[in-house]
Amino acid sequence: MGHREILAGAPATIEIVALFDVELILHDYPIKNNNTPQAATWIEHGPESVKYAYLVAPEEYVDPKTNATPDLTIYGLTGDTVRWRGLSFSGNINHAGALVAIKPNGILHVLQFKGPPRDVPGSYLGYNIDKGEPYDIKQFLDNRIDSSVIGTGTDNYIIVFALMEVDRRTGNIGKIGYYQWDPKVTCHA
Repeated sequence: MGHREILAGAPATIEIVALFDVELILHDYPIKNNNTPQAATWIEHGPESVKYAYLVAPEEYVDPKTNATPDLTIYGLTGDTVRWRGLSFSGNINHAGALVAIKPNGILHVLQFKGPPRDVPGSYLGYNIDKGEPYDIKQFLDNRIDSSVIGTGTDNYIIVFALMEVDRRTGNIGKIGYYQWDPKVTCHA
């Protein structure tokens, strides 16, 4: 019996967060001509890519050896929802990371995606010039990408994401660049 079967009952919602080290990515892969999703710069997959990006999920739904790696193993049952979100290492304070699209890189065995990203209210800390205070919560639209577990096995994906710098003086989002990365998700029941 798999780990998820122990938790069986109503379908579960498994949150997967793609974490990005925006500062390091922008240093090693500066914004040049990657100002649209179609011109996204590749972040290579492999042992070195973990310093730039990795996936995390709640411990009750993930093989702990794979949490915080580019190759995540989840425990899910057919019909479970997997909700994806992008986030920077700083928690979107100095930098922000947002998912633009997740595309299959081959035949799908594990997840079926349910349409384009959907906007949800989000926030980040910015400088409030009127109050003269260094921290003020600013509102913006974050996004999520939903998918459903359709089976077990391993899928490869191409994640297209936007990276932004937040201007600490104004609290506005400054430079933006698009990147793509190819993590892998394995699903066991």
